[in-house]
Amino acid sequence: MSDMRPYVETTVCGVSKKEFEAYKRVQRGGRWNMFSREAQLATGLDKETYMLVIKNYKELAEKWGGLRAEEDEEEDENDV
Repeated sequence: MSDMRPYVETTVCGVSKKEFEAYKRVQRGGRWNMFSREAQLATGLDKETYMLVIKNYKELAEKWGGLRAEEDEEEDENDV
């Protein structure tokens, strides 16, 4: 018997992984200050979701990756 449960997107603090990844993509680009309206628009997120990402960044990064120190360590390991 197959599992026919509908897909339910997991959220942390009301933010989905897809939304967090949109924020991270703009952040990695380094083009804008992440507190600017331009950065928010570049993510494609509405203002409420964008502010949830900023306010809960540490918890989101712990769940889905993205803490700056962890990224630096991964880059260092790849350089060896």
